[in-house]
Amino acid sequence: QHVHVVSRWDDFLRSMDPVKCYQSHLHNDPTTETEWTKKYSAAKMNNWNIVNVAGEYLRHLEGFCSIGYVEEHLAAQLPNFTENEGLYIDPHGPMPYDHFPRIFLATMLHRDYKGKHAEALGTLLERSAWLSLLMQSPTGESPVGGRSSMHQWNDAQQCVTFEIFAHRMVREYGDHEAAAMFRRGARLAVGALHDWVRPSGEFYIVKNRVDPSLRHGFEEYSFHSQYNLLAASMLATAYDVANSSQSLSLSSSSSSPHPAQKLSLCAPAEVGSFVFQLPDSHHKIFANCGGLYLEIDTGAESKYDSTGLVRVHKLGVSPLVGPTASIPASSSSSSPSLSYDGGASVGIGWVLPGAGRPDDVITLSQFGEGSCTATLKVGHVAEKLLKFEVIYKIEGDKSITERYDVTPDLVTVTAVPSFPVKRLVCRFPAFESSSLSSSSSSSNSNSSDAKASSRSRIIITKENACQVEYDGSVQVFAIIPPSSSSSSSSAVDMRIVSEHVPFRGGYASIIQGEIQQDHHDEKLTTLTYTLRPSKI
Repeated sequence: QHVHVVSRWDDFLRSMDPVKCYQSHLHNDPTTETEWTKKYSAAKMNNWNIVNVAGEYLRHLEGFCSIGYVEEHLAAQLPNFTENEGLYIDPHGPMPYDHFPRIFLATMLHRDYKGKHAEALGTLLERSAWLSLLMQSPTGESPVGGRSSMHQWNDAQQCVTFEIFAHRMVREYGDHEAAAMFRRGARLAVGALHDWVRPSGEFYIVKNRVDPSLRHGFEEYSFHSQYNLLAASMLATAYDVANSSQSLSLSSSSSSPHPAQKLSLCAPAEVGSFVFQLPDSHHKIFANCGGLYLEIDTGAESKYDSTGLVRVHKLGVSPLVGPTASIPASSSSSSPSLSYDGGASVGIGWVLPGAGRPDDVITLSQFGEGSCTATLKVGHVAEKLLKFEVIYKIEGDKSITERYDVTPDLVTVTAVPSFPVKRLVCRFPAFESSSLSSSSSSSNSNSSDAKASSRSRIIITKENACQVEYDGSVQVFAIIPPSSSSSSSSAVDMRIVSEHVPFRGGYASIIQGEIQQDHHDEKLTTLTYTLRPSKI
């Protein structure tokens, strides 16, 4: 009877027709034809197809089908990778769905795919694996941005890529130091997940502690069941790869970060120093100086994010004081409440001469995908100092230049608009809470999770800076007055302009700071602000 059951399953698996079983393939395109897909999506297929290609490869390995479907669709999908970086281009460039299809293809290579596209895939996936190490936050988190962002599986999939490439670095090149860096990156990614385990044992599927039944920060397709299972399957795959790679003999499992370890056993996220820009399809800039890490969105998809400085993380500091993510400029159908008029990232706003009202503030954060472009100019890269400029082009010939000076402890940004303004302000989304405890409308039912009811302390100091304290960490946001100001503290107006603003990570307050014109002798043409994250 057992033999009969196995034989029937073999027959079922052998009889499958992938064209009938799967939605995404060359004969049925589920991706809506838009100007974006015409520009960026060469095959007009999304990541779903790569998942079913990996499944068909497993069927082929077991002798149930030929490799024809796999080869045909890999040939069609290869143009959907950026040539120099090996990043996957999903519609609008969401960061989770750059990495997601790559783990399935990397697993195929790990399972000895040697077909006609193996060499091309190996090259592309190795480039993007190294880039993923550089895009990783020193807290272990994967980059933020786009749909499915801040879901726990984002970090779990890093573990798969990094363990596979730790293995490949030794198997292909005999490079144990490179392997140690990848394995260390995997350890950081696992560490980023530890804080999000619910008392019942499973994950909050998004990085907030709002009761899952309220679906705060969820996508339409996000469910507590399947996205917990997805993260678990990714971690199991990573464990399986790591367990099969014991011959690597790496000692990167230490939880002590740089400088307690040897430099060769650190992940790039822990040490820096580098700054780079992704292609327009992914619209991001990353910088890291000695473990102080920045992520800049240069053309956000407005229903998920805002343009500007969206993430500031520091090694050893809670990522939530960051900020860790921006607030969308418009709402999506899956999360209609997660938006703020004009959006909110760290960046400047302005009032134009002749504006109808003095508080008619236009912000950089509201200029999303299609309404701005950005250029990175790198000035100086050293172990303890980065200098670079981000130049945004908006509304015809208008531009805004942001000049960054980054050290391991401090971010200093000077924003310079090319056009006349009546007022210059800077906004900062200050973390309030990761749950509904900050709002009187509800309470978190998960009372056994101590952090579910904890709030940050947001303080406007007597020096007119904004201080955000949470979980033993602090972020200090300050406006630097011009040297000609009569009094450095009284020249700055720092205030909360909105509270309890929902975003994927919970709730935030919008802080606005500006130089008071009556304390300044000359017309204001620049604004400088600083961010200093640290342990308390």
